[in-house]
Amino acid sequence: MIEDCFILTKDDRKRIRRNFAEALIAKMEGEASSLKCLPSFLPRPSGTECGDYLALDFGGSNVRAMTVRLANGQADILRMKKMSLRRVGSLDYTSGDVEAKDLFGIIADLILAVVPDQKTVALGHTFSFPAEQLSVGEARLIKWTKEFAVKGVVGEKVNRLLAEAFARRGTDSVRPVAIINDTVGTLLASAYRAPDTTIGSICGTGHNTAAVLPDGMIYNLESGNFDGLPVTEYDLALDQMSLAPNEQRLEKMSAGHYLGKIVTLAAADKLDCLRAGAELTGEDLGLILNDGGQSLRTADLIERRTGTRISQSDCAFLRRLTRAVVARSAQMVACTYLGILDVIDPSHTEHHTIAVDGSLFGKMPMYAKEVERVLAEGLADVEATADLVWAGDGSGIGGAVAAALAETHRGERREYRTFAESMVALYGSKGEA
Repeated sequence: MIEDCFILTKDDRKRIRRNFAEALIAKMEGEASSLKCLPSFLPRPSGTECGDYLALDFGGSNVRAMTVRLANGQADILRMKKMSLRRVGSLDYTSGDVEAKDLFGIIADLILAVVPDQKTVALGHTFSFPAEQLSVGEARLIKWTKEFAVKGVVGEKVNRLLAEAFARRGTDSVRPVAIINDTVGTLLASAYRAPDTTIGSICGTGHNTAAVLPDGMIYNLESGNFDGLPVTEYDLALDQMSLAPNEQRLEKMSAGHYLGKIVTLAAADKLDCLRAGAELTGEDLGLILNDGGQSLRTADLIERRTGTRISQSDCAFLRRLTRAVVARSAQMVACTYLGILDVIDPSHTEHHTIAVDGSLFGKMPMYAKEVERVLAEGLADVEATADLVWAGDGSGIGGAVAAALAETHRGERREYRTFAESMVALYGSKGEA
């Protein structure tokens, strides 16, 4: 049956776990790896950081600014403003006609709306676009994604552009001191409350993971690019149809943006009505998994998408296929977490908290339970334990924690320039990252 090709055996899961650990070790030793391991230049918080900090969550067309109060492991959002860049006057960030000063000017105004009165406040910026991390406080945009095409930002230091926007407004009340990826933010937000957090992950439209590695620094692993996976003909077809073939293998097999595409490609081998260009979405998959009884909602869904009413047996097939594709995603992700634990806790004696954010983890039926099941299976014979926790506002609170850490460690020299350099003291590697 078609759905059987998506089922991972226990041996498959062990192999993925081992392959991920080996890819991580290879990177740590300066060898070729599908993992990037980008440094955040930040350690885990102690939980004792206190004060009011600003956080900016800029990862797409919806932007949030907030004031967050940190008080010994408790984080409270005091003020928050958000906006959609799609609805700001004549600004069209997809056109290529908008300048950097226009975009960051609008964002600066949003931040100033939540600045505490008569205070100068440090800002942590969660910037979820491909960027080269230069230091705690600065990153250079590599390329825009998510439809953005604003001029004058690619290749530039992002927080400098933001600081220039504040300077044009004649204010020095905001100091951008940290810039992080959303996976790092998820880890920081959880670690502020639970100091044993070692992994932060996004399981939503996209997929990526950050982890605390043996040098004590948090790294954005860029795990979506991991390629040590068993693939099907449908995965290969999707990859070749994508904008970046042969890249982001794990993400294309596990992230919400792609799961509906995979189900559509596979189902089209049995259901003729899905061959004409109709495509299922992640929300559609959730509806199919939740549909019971006579599968009427599934039949209605396919009729809306294709104009064809499918039979109850075809609905049952579609549900089995969807379940297999979604379960595979959860299992692969869990195997990567186990691979990380194999590297950072090789004796398997510690307790770990794994913080996860994202709509796939939070909303897709059975997903979180399947991740939890595979984690428990993988740790059944060792002393180590892992708690899987929902971190629903990591991008916001994590930004504030990053700002607090940047202020706390200001002046210290935590300045590893490359990943390989950060591991030389631990492993004696002479290789280049």
